[in-house]
Amino acid sequence: MDGYSLVIRKQFRGERHVVTLGHSSFMTITQARIESIKWFEDLKNGVPTDHNKLTLEQVIAKNEEWLSENGTTNQLKYLQKNLNRLKGLSDDILRKVFSKIVKQDIEREVSTYRKTGVTEASVNRFLSAISSLYSFMKMLGYDIPNVCLQIKRRPEQNIRTNTLPVEAIKYYTQQLLKDSNWLAAYALIIMVSTGIRCGNVISMTVDMVSSCLGYIHLPMTKSGKPQTVSVPQLLKSILQQLLDNARKENSHFLFPSYTSSTGHIASPRGPHERAIAALNAMGFNVDCTIHDLRRTFANQLLRASGGNVYLVSQALGHGSVAVTMRYLSIRSDELNDAVNLAAASLGLESLAA
Repeated sequence: MDGYSLVIRKQFRGERHVVTLGHSSFMTITQARIESIKWFEDLKNGVPTDHNKLTLEQVIAKNEEWLSENGTTNQLKYLQKNLNRLKGLSDDILRKVFSKIVKQDIEREVSTYRKTGVTEASVNRFLSAISSLYSFMKMLGYDIPNVCLQIKRRPEQNIRTNTLPVEAIKYYTQQLLKDSNWLAAYALIIMVSTGIRCGNVISMTVDMVSSCLGYIHLPMTKSGKPQTVSVPQLLKSILQQLLDNARKENSHFLFPSYTSSTGHIASPRGPHERAIAALNAMGFNVDCTIHDLRRTFANQLLRASGGNVYLVSQALGHGSVAVTMRYLSIRSDELNDAVNLAAASLGLESLAA
């Protein structure tokens, strides 16, 4: 990890304690001092202070406490969903020391959860909820191997492959640039230009944008991990307008709203629906949700990178290429062009004469 870990060393009752409080990317020196005071109070009161001895139940509680104090509205929504999924865990694994959990423990829990009649997609999300706890502990500076990564995800039957047609993308963005709700329209343009999820875009804060406007740093994504996203050159002027507007509105959100309880816009659905309606009026017959913009970006990047799936996977912040493959679709005309291009190197020109 970049930066450094914040560590406290203390001699207490003849015993030396060395504990990692957190990582500099996520905790300031002031926060570390506050945490060190809490830690010493727990030590005096006999409360376990070594995170490596925390049970799974204690890790879940600590995750909830940390996000309640530091998480964005979007992260809190993810947290609530994950907590609901983790209610399916047995008491046996909840009482087990988190760092001692092995692959077989997780597989047993997943198998039991499947027997409740849930979909395969729900099983995968249950596994992801457990996996996010490992990301949380790593954020605190504890490198506990994520055994969830050793478990194969279940094949899902509800995978959408819809994207904006290649020839319709420019008309979609042109419609957005003309929309009266420019703030929500810009959110959609960022989504289709970077592949960032809707929830992460609308809850972005000013400090997530780099000073050079070349990167957007997301402290936590759906997987529970941070991600740094490259910003296209053509998007920098839009980011600058959003930053100027945020300062004018005296808001730390990039998409502020004074009518929403969250402080940022709730959804860019209006401009999206108007743009899709305009495309259909042009004869494109488009069926595309807001999340399909992420798939559209993935497929555009795949073409632009010459079919580099690993690059697309990194850009989307996926943990594996297998997840990325569910986002990609290949049109029949593209497949025909590729086949003909490959055959051109075989020296079969005389057969066509």
